[in-house]
Amino acid sequence: MLADMGAEVVKVEPLEGDVSRHWDSVCKGLSAAHVFLNRNKKSLTLNLKSDEGREIFLKLAAEADVVIENFKPGAMSRLGIDYEAVRRVKPDIIYGHISGFGQDGPYRDEKAYDMIIQGEVGYILMTGTDEAPAKIPVSICDEAAGFYAALGILGLLNCHHQSGEGGEFEVSM
Repeated sequence: MLADMGAEVVKVEPLEGDVSRHWDSVCKGLSAAHVFLNRNKKSLTLNLKSDEGREIFLKLAAEADVVIENFKPGAMSRLGIDYEAVRRVKPDIIYGHISGFGQDGPYRDEKAYDMIIQGEVGYILMTGTDEAPAKIPVSICDEAAGFYAALGILGLLNCHHQSGEGGEFEVSM
């Protein structure tokens, strides 16, 4: 969404690439979903568990306005590239977190993806039957989280332009 509005978006993928790349191969060897979801983005692969990967990540972050991550809560701290680490190289960074159940609280460590969240909030109950629960045919929870993250980014960018300060925010699915 932000790339469609003209932002330079660099997606950091694991060494094997994003799993969505290979769901099918209808778009020049890439999946249609991957091409749609990553249009207008640049991408690179990094091993964030290596010193070299973290160094490259921090160099990218030092030149960025925004860093957003969707790892399980605490993962970026364990990797040494959390908000505080990035603030050391870019004091006015805007740093966002997207997770299933938030950065704190009793469910923070639970695995989450769209269908789990649809079940947790009752969408599956509302759309299915007793015999066959039905998932909403789009990844509505994933999309909503991305939308609200984009709103958070835009709000903090506005604050940044007025105050010169960055900030940290989180969105849970």
